[in-house]
Amino acid sequence: MPKIKSIEFKDYQETYDLEVEHSDHQYFLSSGILNSNSHAVAYAIGSYYAGWLHTYYETDWLATILQSENGNPKNLAKAISEIKAMGYGVSTPDVNESGLEWVWSENKKSFIPPLTSIKGLGKNAVKEILQNRPYTSLNQMLYDENGKWYHSKLNKTGFAALCMTESLDALEEMWKGEIQNHRQLHNIIIENYNTLKKSKFGMTLRQAEKTDAKPVLPQLIEQTSDTEDWTRIEKLQMYQDMCSATRDDLAFPEELMTKIRSANVKSVLQMDPGEKGIAWCCVVETIKKTTKNKKVFYRVKITDEESNSGWLRVWGEIPSSMEPYTIWLTNASNDPNWGASTSAAKIRPLVK
Repeated sequence: MPKIKSIEFKDYQETYDLEVEHSDHQYFLSSGILNSNSHAVAYAIGSYYAGWLHTYYETDWLATILQSENGNPKNLAKAISEIKAMGYGVSTPDVNESGLEWVWSENKKSFIPPLTSIKGLGKNAVKEILQNRPYTSLNQMLYDENGKWYHSKLNKTGFAALCMTESLDALEEMWKGEIQNHRQLHNIIIENYNTLKKSKFGMTLRQAEKTDAKPVLPQLIEQTSDTEDWTRIEKLQMYQDMCSATRDDLAFPEELMTKIRSANVKSVLQMDPGEKGIAWCCVVETIKKTTKNKKVFYRVKITDEESNSGWLRVWGEIPSSMEPYTIWLTNASNDPNWGASTSAAKIRPLVK
C-alpha cells in the first residue's frame, strides 16, 4: 500500500465545503471520512429528492435503481429481491418491450431488463430490433412484405441469444402454442439459418416463383414439434451466461417457496449461531476437500431468495445431482465458530 513520505506546500486553494460560524457546526467521522455537518444538508436534500421520486414516480424511480446496478450482478440481484418484496414482478427481456435501459411494462406488470444486457446482441443489432419492431409473428420478424430476409445486423448469434433468454414470447406462434417452447424456436431458426436467409420459401425468390414454392416456416414448425424444452437447470445456466443474472422465477419457484414459508422452514443462511434444525438452501457451487485424516467433505456455496450467500460444510460424498441451482432440504447445525454444517446422509433434494 502506498505511503506518504513527505508533503510540500504549494498554495492555498478554495474548497466548496461550507464553513458556518455557529456553535452547532462541527466535524464528525462518517464511514472513515472526516466530514463537516454541512454535508448532511446535501445528503438530506438528496434523500428528499429520492423520497419524492419514489412517492410520485415509483416505477420510474425503481427502474432507475435497477439500471444503476445493471453492471453489478450481486447488487442487481439484491435490488431485484427488494423490489420483488415490494410486490413488483421482474420479467425476462422482451423483444417488443425491452429497450436500452430497465423499464416498467404496464402490459406485463413487471420490470423488464434492457436488450443491451444480453450477451450476443451488439449495439447495432439492438438498434435494428428497435427500428423494426413490434414483431407480431416469426414470419414478420424475419421477412419483409415480399418474403425477403431483411436483417443485416441481427445475426445468427443474436437470434440464438434471444431464444436462450426466452425473449420472444410476444410472437404469436409462441403464445398460440404453435411453437411449444423456445428450444423448438431456437432449433427452427439456428439449425436452418442459411436456408431461412434465402427467403421465406427457403430458396431465392426467383426460384420460388418458378417452382410455385410454399413458405418453409410451417414445414419447419411441424418437423420440430416434438422438441423437448430445456431443463430448469439449463435455462438458469444459459440466462446466467447470457445476462449475468439469475432468473428468480426458475431459481426459486413460487409454488415451492410458498410451501417452504407455510411450513416455517428457514434458509440455512438465516440460522442463528448455535441453532440446529431443518433448513433449506440453493446450491451455487461445490468444492471437494479432505481433512488431514483424509476425511472427505464439501464446501458448498449456497444462496437464498433474498440474494444472501454463504457456505455449508457437508461431510461425506454428496449426491451427483447436487448441481448448481438445485434446492435441498437438510438437517443442519450452525456452529458459532465454524459456520453451518451437515452430513451427506441428512440432505434431500427439493428441486433438481
